[in-house]
Amino acid sequence: MSNKINIAIVITLVDDVLESTFNLLEYFDTKHQIRFIKESQFLPHITLCTREIEQNSLDSIHGTITKLCKEYKTFKIQTNGLGIFLQDQINIHIRWQASKELCCFKDSLESKLDEPWFKSNDFNEKNSWLAKTSIAYKDVSYTEFSKIDFDTIKIKNVDMQVKEISIIKFEIGKKETQLANFSLNEENTCLLVQE
Repeated sequence: MSNKINIAIVITLVDDVLESTFNLLEYFDTKHQIRFIKESQFLPHITLCTREIEQNSLDSIHGTITKLCKEYKTFKIQTNGLGIFLQDQINIHIRWQASKELCCFKDSLESKLDEPWFKSNDFNEKNSWLAKTSIAYKDVSYTEFSKIDFDTIKIKNVDMQVKEISIIKFEIGKKETQLANFSLNEENTCLLVQE
């Protein structure tokens, strides 16, 4: 049996933005039976990076992220409307402005995690990363997509204070699980989540 797991390091949504996102997920579920994201995510989030790692390297990752959190205080980011990728699988998402603070935080995270056990993959390449929160994906058919009234689901551009990041574990066909949560504040706490 392999000791490898897939993880993502994410900014978890909070406050009004989290509530608005839950409302959008509920809209897609009740009006269009689009529920993959609602049923598979532990919380709506912005993915900063993903990796396949050896499970025994989690302690090193915890230590690295704890140190990073000591260097960063909370910062604001702003939504930038809805975005849509029309490919084989349609992705509807909340876009986020790529602020200097957000990009610096992501770059710092990537550079601090530049270890042999934390190898990069295509998702993490700087040119392909987009700050977004997916709200509909995988179960969106083009027929159903054409029925969505985008005038009713407009999202206002609002600020959100980045207060915490999490490590989540993901597997195909299973709901994501949170492995750890780190606060960006004066106390710089890390809460380990037991599985």
